[in-house]
Amino acid sequence: MPKQPVRIVVGLLFIVLGALHFVRPGFYTPIMPPYFPAPLFWVLLSGVLEVLGGLGLPLRRFRRRAAYGLALLMVAFLPVHLHMLFCPADVGAEAIAPFLLFWRLAFQFVLIVMFVWLAEDA
Repeated sequence: MPKQPVRIVVGLLFIVLGALHFVRPGFYTPIMPPYFPAPLFWVLLSGVLEVLGGLGLPLRRFRRRAAYGLALLMVAFLPVHLHMLFCPADVGAEAIAPFLLFWRLAFQFVLIVMFVWLAEDA
């Protein structure tokens, strides 16, 4: 499978997802675990990093750093998804079926592997 079209599509997706952190920060701040101080700061920082990663992913000069950076960002998001899975009432996710929260957490690992794959030239 050619990687460049995937880099472009995933890059655009992460630009949009990152921008949403600024458009709707109130959607993201409630899902921050309580042990993260200043949740708005983390939401906005992750939005900036997602946009930068999305912009760099298709560009040869930045693709490796962008892909590994996004992989690390997915690792950094693991506490958020673990907290959602184990404490859904704390984050307003009690209406979401537990198996969906589990699969969302598991999908983080798929994303990590994908970004590592996209980092390498082939």
